[in-house]
Amino acid sequence: LVCTSSDAEVMELSVVHDDTERELKFYDQAFEAVRESIEKFDESGHKWRRPDDYLAEMVKSDQHMKRVKEKLLYEKKLAEEQEE
Repeated sequence: LVCTSSDAEVMELSVVHDDTERELKFYDQAFEAVRESIEKFDESGHKWRRPDDYLAEMVKSDQHMKRVKEKLLYEKKLAEEQEE
């Protein structure tokens, strides 16, 4: 299954030089390509969603994430103390 964008719209010159508008056009084009791809997957019967029981292995250990959380809570406490 090959998914490509069918958006043949040409950007106006003013949009090309406006970073925000240009990025929005890219976003809209990508969003439309995903929408079309989902339709094609559904029509062909291919599964594209993860199973409900899918569990991904975490990149960071629970111990590491605990340290990160403790640091964030400590920084939040310091910020609150400085506001008072």
